[in-house]
Amino acid sequence: MAPEPAKPKRRWPWQKEEVVVPLFDDVNCPYGVKPSDLFKVNEEKDMSKLKELGGVAGLCAVLKTDQQHGLDPAGSGDVSIEEHRRVYGANTFPPVPQKNFFALCWENVQDPIILLLIAAALVSTVLGAALEEQRKEGEWIEGIAIWVAVAIVIMVGAGNDYQKDLQFRKLNAQKDVIEVTVTRAGQTVMVKNTDLVVGDVYLVNMGDKVVADGIMIDGFHLVIDEASLTGESDPIKKIPEEDPWVRSGTQVSEGSGRLLVVATGTQVGSARVGWNWSWLSSSVSTAVVACQQQLAGIATARVRQVGGMP
Repeated sequence: MAPEPAKPKRRWPWQKEEVVVPLFDDVNCPYGVKPSDLFKVNEEKDMSKLKELGGVAGLCAVLKTDQQHGLDPAGSGDVSIEEHRRVYGANTFPPVPQKNFFALCWENVQDPIILLLIAAALVSTVLGAALEEQRKEGEWIEGIAIWVAVAIVIMVGAGNDYQKDLQFRKLNAQKDVIEVTVTRAGQTVMVKNTDLVVGDVYLVNMGDKVVADGIMIDGFHLVIDEASLTGESDPIKKIPEEDPWVRSGTQVSEGSGRLLVVATGTQVGSARVGWNWSWLSSSVSTAVVACQQQLAGIATARVRQVGGMP
């Protein structure tokens, strides 16, 4: 099926509309197998469909790649690496949407202490301005002081959260990029894992972490640890005729092998993508909560100092 058309998304009233770009192109596919069909075969480990395509050799033919020489970096048109990336998607994950400064300010406002101080500032300001005796004595100034203190704490807290979020993103971006071995134009070369595309001949060895879904072309006693995906403690030996499927996120326990990349990035399988995103969301949430707990003490102390509280 064709990818859904782009839809505008809006998270906050003050944010610009975000356009969702399709991750693959079923409509303008120049290859013998559409992305959605290929990803379905891969996700279901459909050996019968793979045999209908002619096995690994037949799949290489429809993907316009060579199982011995791989893709050609100098190729153009539908045999180029760029065209494979355009049609089947890049080996990257969309970044977690970053909250802007105003959204972080709003989150800081939800803190119970801040809400309590806002209520105190409101009561103090209203009574100080409404009652004549307190108005003459300038009691409303205390309420204004609390308002100012609350505003300062909210902005400082949001600024700290924003800076920490930027630092987390930079660290994660550096940590997630590694070099992998592929065969291109008959030469064994090192490329970044984000440069892998469907149709690449991907070489894995003992100790490597697999960074894309692939089908085993050949190898020597290739054993894969899939515990991170299935929970199965026993490593699985891969045999091209029986179980050639190698999943992204797994580890090579023994041996070595050559894989034909059949899925990258968010297309490595809906079940595993969901697991990866859950883990990522949990990690980010834990980091944010830790930062908020540290800021809570600072915020409380500052509000008390500026507002004259003990």
